[in-house]
This record gives sequence, C-alpha cells and structure tokens, in this order.
Amino acid sequence: MQSYWDLSEKERAALNEGEVDALSSYELMNAGVLRPPPLELVGEEPMPEADGVAYVLTLGYQDREVAWATPEEAAGSIEGALGKIVSEVFGSYPDQIRVRRIGPIVDSDSEMVKRVPIYSDEQLSECRGAIEKAASAKAENERRRKADEEAREAHRKALTGMWDDWHRCREEAQNVAAVLATLAEYEKLTEGNHDTAMVFLGKAYTEIQIADAIEWRDETGASQ
Repeated sequence: MQSYWDLSEKERAALNEGEVDALSSYELMNAGVLRPPPLELVGEEPMPEADGVAYVLTLGYQDREVAWATPEEAAGSIEGALGKIVSEVFGSYPDQIRVRRIGPIVDSDSEMVKRVPIYSDEQLSECRGAIEKAASAKAENERRRKADEEAREAHRKALTGMWDDWHRCREEAQNVAAVLATLAEYEKLTEGNHDTAMVFLGKAYTEIQIADAIEWRDETGASQ
C-alpha cells in the first residue's frame, strides 16, 4: 500500500484534497488511530423541577457541597473561596447552604459559576427514580461527548503532519509556477534570449526562488 510519504514533493503537490484524504487511512493505521464513528447520544428526560437552585464555583471545587443563593454571590466569593470552601462550619457563613446533589451539575451560567438544582427530602423520596434516570442519561452523554472529543483530537493529531505538508507542497508548487511563468514571459520579451531573461528574472525573484523553480521544473520533466 502506498503511503502519502512515498510520493515525491511534486507528486504530493499534485494531489487534490480527496486524494490526500484517501491516503489518510494508511496514516491512521500507522499511528494506531481509528476514524471516530458518528456521535450517538442516549435520550435525555428533563430533570424534575427542583424546589430551588443554588450556584457553585467551578475553580476546582465543584465536588464541594457548598453553594450560594445567587451567581453574583458565588462569583463574589472567589477571592476568599479557598478558606470558605474547605471549612465544614457551614453555619459560620449564613450566605452559604448545604446542597444535596443527585448526578452532575446542569446548566452552565458562566465559566466560573454553575447552577445546580436543590431537591427537598420529599422530592427526593417522590422523584428519586426520575432524578437518577435523568442524571444517569446526562452523565452518559457527557462521557460519550468527552470520548468523541478525545477520539477526534487523536484523529486530528495523527493527520496534522500530512495535511500541513500537503499545504506546504501546494504553496511551493504555486510559487514555482509563478517563477516559471515569469521566466517564460521574459523570454518572449527578449526574443528567446534565455540568459537575458534570467538577468531580469533575478530582479524579480531571489536566487533561491529561481534555483528552486528550475530544480522543480527539471525534476518534474525528468520524471515524465
């Protein structure tokens, strides 16, 4: 099986996007990476409406059972969060409440603060099955989304080198074509005098650009 890297630089530049994509299977196989399957999520039932809501910080403390009544209070507590969050003396802070949480946090309000439902003991007794089912489905979808994101990132990383090189080769081919087109134009203007045309070409392009273009042209011609 021919890989992308078995091709010469000129051959890689001549590939179209579909042809490069067709060669990506070998790159993935060589890297031990699978193509991510379509993301399939489980059905989510809405969480039963809670008696109230509270707001928790998301700066590494999201597993703490401490919350504030409003997002503004939660955000305003960040400066002194460390000392408050680790404290078990909840009564010392009247603006804090003990939160009973079933399942993951729902509804992000900001990067720093998240909203959580608060269920009373009666609600938990009456709706525990529905709450746990909804929370379980949400947690499963979050797990699937994370796994899908990781798989797509691994897929992207495995092919980044190939795609970056293809774009570089395409750009190089375009640069070479521009130099050679200019040379052809100058040869016409100098009535076929190649040496004179090369002198003028040197005013428009660097020696390296001209040498690369001539080398590219000669190698391409030799391979045909």
